[in-house]
Amino acid sequence: MKEVAIIGAGITGLTAAWKMQQAGISVRVFEKRDQPGGSIRTVEEEGYLIEEGPNTLQLSTQKHENFLKDLKLENELVSASPKAKNRFLVRNKTPLAAPLSPLQFLKTPLFSKKAKCRLLMEPFIPRHRDDTEESLADFVRRRLGHEVLDYAINPFVGGIYAGNPEKLSLKYAFPKLYQLEKNHRSLILGSIKLYRKKKRERTLYKTRSISFQSGLQALPTAIARDLGEQITLRANVQKIARSEKWKISWSDHNGEIHEDCFDAVISAVTATSLPFLDFGTVSPNPFKNLSEIVHPPVASIAMGFRKKDIPHDLDGFGMLVPSSEPFQILGTLFNSSLFPHRAPKDHTLLTTFVGGTRTPENAQLSPEELQNLVMKDLSVLLGIKSQPVFQHTTLWPQAIPQYQIGHGQHIATIQAFEKENPGFFIGGNGRDGISLSHCIDAGERLSQETLQFLKQ
Repeated sequence: MKEVAIIGAGITGLTAAWKMQQAGISVRVFEKRDQPGGSIRTVEEEGYLIEEGPNTLQLSTQKHENFLKDLKLENELVSASPKAKNRFLVRNKTPLAAPLSPLQFLKTPLFSKKAKCRLLMEPFIPRHRDDTEESLADFVRRRLGHEVLDYAINPFVGGIYAGNPEKLSLKYAFPKLYQLEKNHRSLILGSIKLYRKKKRERTLYKTRSISFQSGLQALPTAIARDLGEQITLRANVQKIARSEKWKISWSDHNGEIHEDCFDAVISAVTATSLPFLDFGTVSPNPFKNLSEIVHPPVASIAMGFRKKDIPHDLDGFGMLVPSSEPFQILGTLFNSSLFPHRAPKDHTLLTTFVGGTRTPENAQLSPEELQNLVMKDLSVLLGIKSQPVFQHTTLWPQAIPQYQIGHGQHIATIQAFEKENPGFFIGGNGRDGISLSHCIDAGERLSQETLQFLKQ
């Protein structure tokens, strides 16, 4: 029987392993930590359910839904509450609900009349005129105007990437926007065409944000349950060599060295880990330039409050803060509005994010300093005057990879290594996208490409 090694038990590696197991392939997953799941970590403390990493999983295709059903997770699935449909954006120190319809857009105080007229001109803006790589900020200014950049895209990027739209590459960080302009010229007209096409082909799927009753860690736990002993934890891959097969040298938790051979290898580690994989004479330090990918620090501060101490209705997903506003936080999730049972009775849970490329030094503050910083902003934005009754702080020293201008060179490095070394496949959030759904898709891609190779 063919056997495949998978390095990394984050959601990408776990998905790839599970898919190949279902196809009858023997897999072995090596994970250096003491639990699978990568950045997905759910913690229960004092009646609060806290996500230290990602807070939601976005189901954007029927494939995602089928995957959860195959894992027997459909009964644990929890959809975001309808009351969380609002997304608040801050302007003039006030959280304002982002418009969800054309009529709301015309009425919203979030943008000036001039900005609204400018946005309505989008269908008449020509395509990008040359092949130079464009930043997201330049793209938005050109097509939608500077106000949309400052008060919609800037906070959105702060919430998703903890990044800077002036540096992020449109082509690699937001490929759907890039393709819309390339294929249809106009974002608005292109979106309408795609909607009509999907409706005609009956492939429309309503994207929704979900979690699980016990938190997002239920997902890697379910996959790991099915994989069983095929996952080896606290396994540190020391060296990878190729002859007739791929030979992996690894050490266990006692420091004992083992060697195993495989027909193919999948790397599903982060872009920060790839440069440290030792390929010996196969290709000395082939991923050195991947260390240039910026991974800014981000602190996640979960705070519990008595409901009576929060004057804001919290009737939304959360709020995002533009860099032009006089605040230090990137944004705040309204966890208790999103999903039930995230806090004890008569209490509510909020999670605030600090740091990123905007203020990386803030992420390194002590828990006490972070509480003071966050409370100073929340007192203005949400009217909270009382101190939290609970706090749980998580620091990610190297958080979300930034797909900045020039990211194509990193993708080319990965592709060149795969071409020179048949049977070695690479995926992860440094290549395939940063969201959980992107990672699931990456795992499926890796499994399909590996299965195709094994058939040769």
